[in-house]
Amino acid sequence: MTDPVRLRMHIAVLAARALFLVSALVWAALAALTLHDRPDVGCGAWVIAAMMILYAGALVWIAWRLGTRQRRRSYYFAIATVIVTLILTITDQFGFWDLIVLILNLVLLALLIATRRRYLEG
Repeated sequence: MTDPVRLRMHIAVLAARALFLVSALVWAALAALTLHDRPDVGCGAWVIAAMMILYAGALVWIAWRLGTRQRRRSYYFAIATVIVTLILTITDQFGFWDLIVLILNLVLLALLIATRRRYLEG
């Protein structure tokens, strides 16, 4: 792996995987904040928090899958997940956490597009 181009691509892939994990942490924190800030809402807050935790788990799964041999399918799933999250982020109320999620997902999308050759080859 002495080729500088391959090394840069490897670093970009590691960065994308790390950002998926950071994004998962953000969603887990948002789930905890949802339960902490809205204890009187009842069952609704628990459902929302559970969906956030499931999404965080999906992000961890994507981060893991991008490092496996079946990268093509994982790459398309990651791109779809990021695009859907971007769309949903900008079509709802927009606040501080939405900005964090938007920035994370824009950087993730850029990294995935920049490294697409690694996922789609062979």
